[in-house]
Amino acid sequence: MACTSPSPPRSPGESSSSQESPLRTVKPDWTFIATLFCVSTAIKVLLFPAYRSTDFEVHRNWLAITYNLPLKSWYYEETSQWTLDYPPFFAFFEWTLAHTIVAPVAWLAGDWRTLELSADGYESWTTVVAQRMTVILSEVVLLGALIKLYYSPKVLPLETTSAKRNLLLGATFLNPGFLIVDSIHFQYNGFLFGVLLWSVAEIMEGNDLLGGAIFAGLLNFKHIFLYLAPAYFIYLLRHFCFGSDSTTNGKKGAGVATQSKDPLKSLKTFLSTFDFPNFLLLASSVLAVFCVSFLPFLASTPLAPLAHLSQIISRLFPFRRGLVHAYWAPNFWALYVALDRALALAFRLLRLPIDAEAMRSATRGVVEDVKFAVLGDVRPGVTVVATLVAMMPSLVHLWLSSGRGKNISPTPSSQRPQVVFLASLVSCAFASFIFGWHVHEKAVMLVTVPLLLLASIDQAYQSFVQPMNLISYYSLFPLLHRSNETLIKFTILAAYMLLTQDLFAKGAPTITAQLPLLTRLHTRAFPIVITLSEFILPIFAPAWAFAPLALTSVWCAVGLLGLWAQLTANTVSDVSKHPKNKTA
Repeated sequence: MACTSPSPPRSPGESSSSQESPLRTVKPDWTFIATLFCVSTAIKVLLFPAYRSTDFEVHRNWLAITYNLPLKSWYYEETSQWTLDYPPFFAFFEWTLAHTIVAPVAWLAGDWRTLELSADGYESWTTVVAQRMTVILSEVVLLGALIKLYYSPKVLPLETTSAKRNLLLGATFLNPGFLIVDSIHFQYNGFLFGVLLWSVAEIMEGNDLLGGAIFAGLLNFKHIFLYLAPAYFIYLLRHFCFGSDSTTNGKKGAGVATQSKDPLKSLKTFLSTFDFPNFLLLASSVLAVFCVSFLPFLASTPLAPLAHLSQIISRLFPFRRGLVHAYWAPNFWALYVALDRALALAFRLLRLPIDAEAMRSATRGVVEDVKFAVLGDVRPGVTVVATLVAMMPSLVHLWLSSGRGKNISPTPSSQRPQVVFLASLVSCAFASFIFGWHVHEKAVMLVTVPLLLLASIDQAYQSFVQPMNLISYYSLFPLLHRSNETLIKFTILAAYMLLTQDLFAKGAPTITAQLPLLTRLHTRAFPIVITLSEFILPIFAPAWAFAPLALTSVWCAVGLLGLWAQLTANTVSDVSKHPKNKTA
């Protein structure tokens, strides 16, 4: 049974009928859902022989570690270079997959090397089938979360047709990111995003406590979701732990800040609404999740629990990695590195002194600390500050919009606190991607997946979906670097763009935030960039091996920076308050 957050106290004079209007049931289309899962499974089975990255062996080794070794050894094992470096819940997830899927398949095939600890790695057709199956079956969590989201009467506008709900569900479940990164490259993002979207669904339905607890669990599966933590923190603190915006003097609907000209008095009045029992309940639920995650490991080494905790943390946060990944994620720092290389080239032409080692450090494809030849080195603290500053507008907007009293009908759906939370979630993910330290290109999915949901609720974000999809998913193409996968990745992207192009075509608002001319020109120039990076440079300039990657990264970074700036402005300006901007 879902755990519902305690109902906020009603303002004096506020009737119960004004709190919540009756909601009609939205029934899932089970025939469509079953067909979608079968078609999706068939596509993914056909992709079994496709390219597999080193992540395939990484996860095979983690399966072997959790299958063969006692709990106390999991985070100390280093037979292979691919040591376990995800949080404890993911380790238990690997243990579950190893015992329920991989081991039975290995037993049936008589291939026990599939779960063998090995420094050299191991791969066979049995291994491929078993591990590919774990991805498909784990995505049931994603499908369940999408059903809960898109068929909930409290998430999408009630007038949303069944056909549109089905299309939204299918567009998310068949997301190119999941196909490219999980079903080919090999990871478990579908499962992880399923947990995230389940948390979002609970928040959208008003179950703050359960939504927060699920998100705490998600952090114990993969800590990259810390990017989203500021939005969760601000929303839960404001919406769950403080009372209504209305004052205690019986004047319904008047905000605290507007009731007194004395700022100190207003602040005291606001702080008096702090709900300590709710705060204690929320903090206890989050702490309980972390205890369930970490205590089994600490208990496995009772003589040195703190040493074990230190070992786990050292695996989770290896700060030796550099500012950018081997392939530069298309963000601000990719442009920074590219500018440094361009300036260094100019220095060479002018016969000025230059650090040759620095020139090689960001283009050799090795994960390490990047040295800059001309521009100053960037430290982790700089990226943290830049990220927080970039998040701040949406977080301030979220704080001001998330009072309990703003929940009540007839609040426009785009101005419900839960929808503002979703917009802030997208903004925090985007800011982290643009300015974060050692960001992976795959992290862009933290923006694209919730953005589709946001656009289905608030029309002010619909114009962002297609350019965001094009730039983001094309930026994942370098993950599949073999020519064998060229047709596959272009087919996936083209099919998805066709699937979603008419998703928001009907009822487009007259006040929807328009994308700048430069962004539209950037999108239209994509065929030129694709031709250069995918065909001309690899064929006619094979010695410049890093050039196609750099071109892809820099071009996508320019587009994403423009979209980020516009999306942030759109969030803060609150375009959806316009009376003509009705949700469709």
